[in-house]
Amino acid sequence: MKKYVVLFLLILMSMSVLPQSAPAKEKTRAVVMPVGGTLTTEEKSVLEARLARLFDGRYTIISGAEVNAYAAKVLREENQKEDCDLQKCYTRIAAQFNAEVLIAFKPLRKDETAIVATLVVYDVIDGRDILRKTADCDHCTVDKLEKLMEQMSR
Repeated sequence: MKKYVVLFLLILMSMSVLPQSAPAKEKTRAVVMPVGGTLTTEEKSVLEARLARLFDGRYTIISGAEVNAYAAKVLREENQKEDCDLQKCYTRIAAQFNAEVLIAFKPLRKDETAIVATLVVYDVIDGRDILRKTADCDHCTVDKLEKLMEQMSR
């Protein structure tokens, strides 16, 4: 019995002596916007999933069908206004998902085989780009776009 009391006291003392680790800082929440452009629905889904994985280590990622539906609704509503304001759209989308950052990837066809792609990481709170890169992709495939997206995300 005496051994257990001593052991208990040692454990108790070691707990109070050891430094307490600070709670982990919560990552900023980021919404991955639907991939735009002239790609098929399947290609867009592949790129959205890749985009979410690329930024998952930096942010708590919110993406998927619910985001896509809400973003489409907000953009549709805002486009019907005479004084369309994308900033308001972004703010509404971020607020819906309690996020501070929006991440968007938009590949646009230049011709039959070439695409110009833009990657934007936008801070809704400060109203500024954290990252904005544009690059060309010749003889472009979804695989090439994924690699380009990865390069642009650095």
